[in-house]
Amino acid sequence: MDWLRLNKAKSKKCFDEMNEKSKFDSSCEESYDELKSDIFKEFYETLRELKIEVNNVKNRAYEVDYIFGIKLYKLMTFKYKISENEAGNDDVWRYIQLKVCPQIIKYRYGINEDRYYKESRRMWLKTLWWYVYLAWKDNEETTKKILSENTTDTILNIIDRTGTYGYRRELFNEILYKKYLYKVTDRDQFRKIMTLNTMKVQVIDPFLVNGGIEKYVEELFVESGVRINEFRRS
Repeated sequence: MDWLRLNKAKSKKCFDEMNEKSKFDSSCEESYDELKSDIFKEFYETLRELKIEVNNVKNRAYEVDYIFGIKLYKLMTFKYKISENEAGNDDVWRYIQLKVCPQIIKYRYGINEDRYYKESRRMWLKTLWWYVYLAWKDNEETTKKILSENTTDTILNIIDRTGTYGYRRELFNEILYKKYLYKVTDRDQFRKIMTLNTMKVQVIDPFLVNGGIEKYVEELFVESGVRINEFRRS
């Protein structure tokens, strides 16, 4: 896929024009027609799975986020072969969100410029792709189980924790997996875990811990007050 880009200045102009006309419609290049069709197909399939209409998207926000997010990730990664570098380019997502499928961003967030183009870690489709990328565990079914009990707050706690060199995929993958394994559903508890991790990685390389990433993350949960013997899933 030859990914087109839309910089921030052009994105603002595009967004302002759509907002002024109250018309958030697709206006992408012909080369994006198939991707547009695929994205809408996966979005409406998500709504069918949840048995909701577009006006209920905000009321079922996280369910839409993770179910559609997995579909989007599979589509962009396996069919359209987006790379990590391309997925990290805001201008690639700005084009998709403003030119290819602005309608679905509006269904989820209304007229919110942060979610369309303005804030890198708030652009909806970009955050969904990275959230699933960091959580992906072998296949769709397993990943869906891992993400099903989370909330929109989980997404924020993951996406906002990028380091100097970007996301540590293996580390975040293990954190999300153990959150599921140990049934950590309390938002404050998970926020505490992520805050502690942010502090610890400043002085500890998780890969060098005796027992590796798995042991590091297990100790992270224990130090944050999780009693893993009681929470471990069968």
